[in-house]
Amino acid sequence: MNNINDISVYQMQVESFLQSSLATAFDDTELWQSIKYTLTVQGKRIRPVLVLMAAKMLSVSTDKVSKFLLAIEYLHNSSLIHDDLPALDNDDYRRGKPTCHKVYGESTALLAGDALIVKAFSLITEAVELEDSEKVKLISLLTETFYKICLGQVLDLKKYNESLISLENRKKALEFKQLNKTAALITTCLLGVFLLSSVSKDTVGKKNIISAGQNLGLLFQATDDILDSVKDEISGVSKDEQNGIDTYVTIFGLEKTKQIACDLAEKTKKALDYFGEKAGELKNFVDFILYRKV
Repeated sequence: MNNINDISVYQMQVESFLQSSLATAFDDTELWQSIKYTLTVQGKRIRPVLVLMAAKMLSVSTDKVSKFLLAIEYLHNSSLIHDDLPALDNDDYRRGKPTCHKVYGESTALLAGDALIVKAFSLITEAVELEDSEKVKLISLLTETFYKICLGQVLDLKKYNESLISLENRKKALEFKQLNKTAALITTCLLGVFLLSSVSKDTVGKKNIISAGQNLGLLFQATDDILDSVKDEISGVSKDEQNGIDTYVTIFGLEKTKQIACDLAEKTKKALDYFGEKAGELKNFVDFILYRKV
């Protein structure tokens, strides 16, 4: 991968799979329209792209992971719908467009998020490309992962009283939160493909794939916090700081967070070293995340 155009090839592949999955409407209701609205708002598709890259690295066919990458995107978008609700992050815009609840109302948005969860699992159960034993592995992994996402979101709503909690404990709490809220699903993108590969019984390989996923997930969150900090400087408003929510930048400051991001990128690449030359594309993707501007 030499530039953003190489990533766009994978993104177009993901869009093709997604459009195929949406070609036949679930039904003709407002619930379906709200789901389709959310899934077709153009995003970076980072997670399903990761699935495709991992599949290439581990010599797993694209057809074999096609339903898995869609399930990942469905679950990710369900969490975004829920996160944007007034009871949680209370956001009016997502990816430059009104959030689901601003268009369809809170009740429909809540149910759309719920429906995407069950539809994600139905994608796996109906996948003719997968053996039953493989379906069980993926469903087990996805259920565990989605619980972690929920846990991470609960922790993200937690406000910390600086006079009662030490900085060291806040740092530990931040990492635990982000390992669940952001890194869990990114780790699952890699681990799910690993479980479908011919090397799935390689315990050292599994350890490295999990390490790569966790560090990449933390890197993604750190760069997110950096980008948010830059936007906050321009607007003069830091929503997280105002709400007493800890991020990498609110705890460590901008410059230290940039160094943390570099360290996480190196840790990710080191874990990927185990997979040899085939990991080259994923390593380049790590740099894409590290230096991204959006």
